[in-house]
Amino acid sequence: MVQSIELQRFLGKWYEIGGIPTPEQANCTGTTATYTAKSANEVDVLNRCFEKSLTGREISAKGRAYIPNPAEPTKLKVEFFWPFAGDYQIMALDPDYQYAMIGTPSRRYLWVLSRSPELPESTWQKLIDNATAQGYDAAKIIKTLQK
Repeated sequence: MVQSIELQRFLGKWYEIGGIPTPEQANCTGTTATYTAKSANEVDVLNRCFEKSLTGREISAKGRAYIPNPAEPTKLKVEFFWPFAGDYQIMALDPDYQYAMIGTPSRRYLWVLSRSPELPESTWQKLIDNATAQGYDAAKIIKTLQK
């Protein structure tokens, strides 16, 4: 598990490389997440994807993420529909902030993110091995089609 994070370095655009999607993501391709600073411990979240194909209709969702306990900066609350906020954990983070893996404590959802639309297969496999070692179901992990 990641113990600390420099929130300013985490900001910006990330490409979803794969993971275990939520039901709302079932038909998504070309998924990205963009994080913008709102305060010292809070960021605006903009998720975008294309429906069914990379030329499909664009779908977006706006939300916010915040750190409820500064002593645990890698545990986040993410809220897309007030007052409901989900628990998220930054499980892996490249020292140069070029890739990250975020999951939920329930092990139901998982996202592998990268600063570019592609991630070396060896890095992908290392992250998936990490996720399965932490109790995620490897059979549910899928790659996200990117441009």
